[in-house]
Amino acid sequence: MFFRKADDPVSELNAILQAYQTVAGSNPQKLRGKISPTEVWRFFIDGFRQRNVRDLKSAAVFKKPLFYIHNPLDITVSHYITTVEKIDIKKAETSHVVNMIKQYFGWSLSDEQIEQLTLQNLLDLDRGWFPYELNEQGYLKAMHHGFSVIFDFSHDLNLDFIKLLHVMVTNGVSGTLFDSAEQKTGEFRQESDTGPRITYHSKAGVKSFVSQMRDNNEAYKDMSIIFNFYNKFIFDINNTVLRLVLSKEFQDSDNETKRIKLLSFYKNAEIPDQIEGLIAELMLIKNVDDFSEFLSTYIKEQDKTFHIHLLNNQSNKDTKKLELLITFLLNRYKKSIAESKSPLDKLVAIIDFIQDCERTHPFIDANTRTFSMLLLNRLLMNNGFPLAMLDNPNLFGSLLSREELGGEIITGMQNTFDLIKNGYLQGVNTDELFELIHSKSSLAKNADYFLTVCELERRERNHVPRQYGA
Repeated sequence: MFFRKADDPVSELNAILQAYQTVAGSNPQKLRGKISPTEVWRFFIDGFRQRNVRDLKSAAVFKKPLFYIHNPLDITVSHYITTVEKIDIKKAETSHVVNMIKQYFGWSLSDEQIEQLTLQNLLDLDRGWFPYELNEQGYLKAMHHGFSVIFDFSHDLNLDFIKLLHVMVTNGVSGTLFDSAEQKTGEFRQESDTGPRITYHSKAGVKSFVSQMRDNNEAYKDMSIIFNFYNKFIFDINNTVLRLVLSKEFQDSDNETKRIKLLSFYKNAEIPDQIEGLIAELMLIKNVDDFSEFLSTYIKEQDKTFHIHLLNNQSNKDTKKLELLITFLLNRYKKSIAESKSPLDKLVAIIDFIQDCERTHPFIDANTRTFSMLLLNRLLMNNGFPLAMLDNPNLFGSLLSREELGGEIITGMQNTFDLIKNGYLQGVNTDELFELIHSKSSLAKNADYFLTVCELERRERNHVPRQYGA
C-alpha cells in the first residue's frame, strides 16, 4: 500500500507552508534554484520505484542463491550466462537473464554490456531514470521541456495550455502509442478509450467514486467500470446499470427478472461462469455500501486472467465532448479556488481537478505525466504551495479518496524539502548512479544524454520568471 491519509492535514499543510517560506520565501522559482539540476529527474519518476526498484528485483535470477559465490550479484551478466545458465556466450540471446532484461526494461543488451554489467548494476540502474529512457527514448528530455513550461506563468490555465503541456512531454519520444496512432500529440482521443487499470483503491475511495456515478456527477455520468475476463468476456457497469441495481424497482423484483435485466447489458453470446457469478453478486446489492464492498472485493481478486479498468465513454469525435468536459472541469476548478477559504480548500480543489482529468483519460497516452506529474505542480505553485515529488503519481487515476491523495501530495512536498536538505532521496544518490553509468563505456551515450538534460535545466534557470498566482 503506497498511500496514506494525512492524520492532521491542516497542521501538516501549515508546516509545509512554513518550510516553503523559510527555504525559498514561498517563491517557486527560488525553490527550483535550491534543487540541483542533476536532481530534477525525480519529478518525472515514481518515488516508490526509486526506493523499491521496479519489477526487476522480483525476477528469479536475483533471488536464486549461488552458494559458491560470495557476492552473487557482483558477477557479470556474461558470467551468469556461462556459469549458472551454462549457455555458450555466442548464444546469449537465448539466456533467461538477457530476455528478462528485455522484458522488464525493453532493453536488448549489447555484447559489450553483457560483458561489463553485473547483476547489481542492473538493479541499481532500475532505481533511476534509466528504465524510463530505455522504454521511451527521449522521455527525460521531453519531461524537462514540460517542466520548463509549467514555470512560464504567462500561460493561462485553459484547454490550450493542457494540450501544449501534452505536446511538450510527448514530442520526440519514441515508444508511446503515438508511434502507431493517426492522432497527433496534444489532441484528445477520437474514440472512447479504456482508462487506467484500477490497481490502487481504498474503501473510502471506492465509495466516493460509486456515489459520484450514482449522483450523475458531470465528470462521471459517462464513466464505466469494465470487468474484463480473459480479454474476451466484458461486463460494463455504467451509470445506467448502477442506478438500476440501486433502484427500488430492481430490488423488489424476483431473481430471474433481475438476471434478465442485467444480462441485457451484456454483449457476448457466451455467458461464462465468471459473468454469471458477477451478475449473481450484483443481484444481492441493496445500497452504495454493498456495491462499494462488491467492487473492492473484485479489485483485490484481479490477476492475469481478470482485471478492472475505468472507461470514459466520451470522445472528441464530431461533438468535441471531451473538450467540453475538460473545459467544464477547468471552470469548476477555478470557481472552487475562488471560493476557497483556506490552503486546505485549495488543495482539495486541486486534487478533485487532477483526479477527474486522470479518470477522464482525454489523451490516448501520456495522461499521468501531463496531469499528475506536471499540471499538478503548476497548480500547486499557482496556489502558494511548493513543488511535490510524488511517490506514486499513478494514484490519481485509481480509486482513492481526496484525503488519501492529499496525504500523498503532502508527502511529495516534504520529499522536495528532504532532497534539498540531504542531497539525495529514496535511498538513491544521483551522483553514484551517474558515476555507474559514466564508468561503463557501453553506457557512455546515456551519461552524455543525462548531462544534456541537466544543462538545459541550468539554462532555464537564467530566464526571468513570469508573475504567478491563482
